[in-house]
Amino acid sequence: MNEHMNENDELRTLPGSLFCGWLRSPSVLMCEEQDWDVTGQGTANRICGAGLQYNEQQKSFVFDFGGQMFTITDTALSTDTKTKKDYQASIISFQAVFLNPDADEGRPASSCSGTADLSPPLDASLKQRFQLVSENDVIVNANRKLLTLSFWLNKKHFDSQHALLWCLSRCDEEPQCSVADLRDADSAQFHSCSLYPDSRECGGYENPRRQSCALVLETPPDNTYSKTVNQWSSAPALCPEFTLKTPANMVSQDQWQVLSNSSVLVDRSLSTYDVIHISRDIATNPDKTRDFCLLACQKEESCVAVTLMQVASATRCILYPDTTICGLSSTLLSSNPTSSCRLVIREPASHVYLRTEPSRLVTSISIPGRGTLQGAVTETGLGSVRKSVVQFFGVPYARPPIGSLRFEAAQLPDWTGTWDATKPRPSCIQPGDSETAASSEDCLYLNIFTPAQRVCRHD
Repeated sequence: MNEHMNENDELRTLPGSLFCGWLRSPSVLMCEEQDWDVTGQGTANRICGAGLQYNEQQKSFVFDFGGQMFTITDTALSTDTKTKKDYQASIISFQAVFLNPDADEGRPASSCSGTADLSPPLDASLKQRFQLVSENDVIVNANRKLLTLSFWLNKKHFDSQHALLWCLSRCDEEPQCSVADLRDADSAQFHSCSLYPDSRECGGYENPRRQSCALVLETPPDNTYSKTVNQWSSAPALCPEFTLKTPANMVSQDQWQVLSNSSVLVDRSLSTYDVIHISRDIATNPDKTRDFCLLACQKEESCVAVTLMQVASATRCILYPDTTICGLSSTLLSSNPTSSCRLVIREPASHVYLRTEPSRLVTSISIPGRGTLQGAVTETGLGSVRKSVVQFFGVPYARPPIGSLRFEAAQLPDWTGTWDATKPRPSCIQPGDSETAASSEDCLYLNIFTPAQRVCRHD
């Protein structure tokens, strides 16, 4: 490239011009071509394109390069450059930086010195606002190109600890920065400080990832720090500490029964349930977490069961209404079939709790030729009147029409002994339905209700 000095010591540049200048041991190099502020994909608390001044009348930039003034006209800029959000930052960029490791640092600075005090006041407490990132905290994806702010710190000016604090300080100042990474640069004379925005990928509660909300990085972490999300300690008035408080009404374990796997049935089609997620950040006490979920169930009259399961990011509590189903537990050829009941839940769980009903008066009647039918007395409202009702659920009036009896005429029930009629049985499958835990071909049962006595009348 040939440059010609005009009378005013001003150089007028041509498109694609190259500048060659000398700097006295720069402390920090920054503003790479792909940085998010240079490409217009974000803002940063720094000025890229420093030394440029725009002359609106002449529609040109004036570039001060070591005391020499260069004019860059709008017409000399490519169309692609002008379409960028902040194209001033992309007009001037480093193509190559050559370092002389044997340069004499003791000489006084020349007028062309590019050295600037870019180091903000450093506070060792900065580390308290960051946490070290381990390999277990990230997903490495070399094909994922992250937005970056890049800085090279001269090792003659920054030792490793000073460089780390400087890098963390820059991340702390940048609202868009979430991760700071410090490692050796491609040049042995520099540290490389890279700042990244939040790249976490989180899974839904219904389909959680193997790692919840893991950072995505292009390379494995090495001296990598992330901003601490929980800043309660630094701003207690704004974000007071939150923990699961001890409930005013204590949960009595006598009100709950722990069910074994043999007492539950998983049915993914179940649609009546509520979900509570308690973040693992506050679910530190398993007993308190359990009681929180059980108490939530106790507050709802229709809730009778709770399941607990640890997922990647939280304790998952599911609240169920009464989903108990009952049926015959023996084969059709048995001369003495008995009833058995199981709780239907939507998904497997490590702990299943069934709410024990308030003491209900269990009543029984004798069925000649069969045995004892057990029912329960409950209260129900009829307008302003409260009455006691004896309930008998799931009383068989025929043998189950399944297997070899599917297309046969109904046969008399064959149960004997004691029959538990305190739980409902499945309803009958309708044409086009698929068999689920709530419906079955084994559905020939009666629900019988009979008044017991009047309890009280409200005025």
